[in-house]
Amino acid sequence: MRLTLLSVIGQLTVKSAEVGRLVDPLVIDSSKIRRELGWTPPFTMEQGLAETAEWFQGSGDRA
Repeated sequence: MRLTLLSVIGQLTVKSAEVGRLVDPLVIDSSKIRRELGWTPPFTMEQGLAETAEWFQGSGDRA
C-alpha cells in the first residue's frame, strides 16, 4: 500500500522519477563490461550473498 501511495504522490507532485528511484527494484546488468572488457566476477551472486550472511552472523559486536 505504501508503494502505491508514494507513486500517486509522486505523480501528483511531478516527482515520479524521484519516487521511482526510492521504490523501484534495483537492477544491475554487467553484460556490457563482461562483453567489452572480458570481465568476470570473482564469485557468483550466491557465493557473495552466503559470505555476506556469514559475516553478518559473525559480527555480534555491531553497534
